[in-house]
Amino acid sequence: MIKARNIIKSYQNGESRFQVLKDISLDIEDNDFVVILGASGSGKSTFLNVISGLERPDSGKVFYDGKDITALSDNELTSFRKENVGFIFQQYYLLPNMSVDKNVKMVGSPFEFDHNNYKHKDFPLLSEKSHFTDDTVMTAAVAVGLIDGKGLPERTFCAVQHEMRFWGREYPHAGYGGMFRRWLHAENPNPYGSFGNGSAMRVSAAGWLFDTLDKTLEMAKVTAEVTHNHPEGIKGAQATAAAIFLARTGHSKPEIKRYVEQTFGYDLNRTCDEIRPTYHHVETCQETVPEAIIAFLESVSFEDALRNAVSLGGDSDTLACITGGIAEAFYGMPQELRDETLKRLPEDIREGYELFRWNIGQR
Repeated sequence: MIKARNIIKSYQNGESRFQVLKDISLDIEDNDFVVILGASGSGKSTFLNVISGLERPDSGKVFYDGKDITALSDNELTSFRKENVGFIFQQYYLLPNMSVDKNVKMVGSPFEFDHNNYKHKDFPLLSEKSHFTDDTVMTAAVAVGLIDGKGLPERTFCAVQHEMRFWGREYPHAGYGGMFRRWLHAENPNPYGSFGNGSAMRVSAAGWLFDTLDKTLEMAKVTAEVTHNHPEGIKGAQATAAAIFLARTGHSKPEIKRYVEQTFGYDLNRTCDEIRPTYHHVETCQETVPEAIIAFLESVSFEDALRNAVSLGGDSDTLACITGGIAEAFYGMPQELRDETLKRLPEDIREGYELFRWNIGQR
């Protein structure tokens, strides 16, 4: 039985705070089939996140069979979700310029979602099923926005916001989540308190474009806050960008691991073999970024890092995106694989990539 009692949840929006859930209580008995209906933006997803343990309420309690899950630690919540909660996500990864066959059939994209996961490392790195997803589109958008922002926080926020909305509408079917899709077309595109892994998967350019770790962290925070202004969303972006910065500036894996653990509190002491059996599709920073970094730490090459990430299962294209960003900074990317990947991208995304590489070369 699930009991929600007096749930209150709000998000910061600039200098004001927006209350999404206002003293919500609900009982769900065993074997009940419950549908939550409401207008877009009314708080349905937020309430489901709270009662499933993905997000903590500002106040109130949630009980599962008499156990107060709001009192659990983050690690205890992770174990609870793995053992008790199933998720079916609402977005679909369909590309309008591909046939139905190719849509159903880039590294990680063919293996995304639990029913597609292949929890082994012996898979074709690129196949006819490989295609770009929202990870690629938003990574390119953020890179261009960071370049235009010139390291100035307010200018960068506006530039990243503009580029993300422009590229997102250019490629509307790349696989965005529901809240992000609404943000793309909103008249007033305000951040919406997300802690999804999108803030981490799109941030890699921040790890390359700035000369100090402090500036890298500042700009990573700005790119996250455009949409993902929840503390966990910001933390995921900063941890990813910091790992890339440290990797490209000659730091060792133990140094990267120690910095991320001490600064962000992520548990990086697990192994891929320990994670893999129970890992499932989840789209939070808290349960994507640590796993992606571990996949890098265990690797022996760029390709091995990607195979580690995909073999974990779950949100495999985003895992590969985060892991690959760190691995490229540490190992470099094989030219043959780079060329083959670029062939699969539209011309305008390739141009964004070339602009980013040119700016790196000027540093």
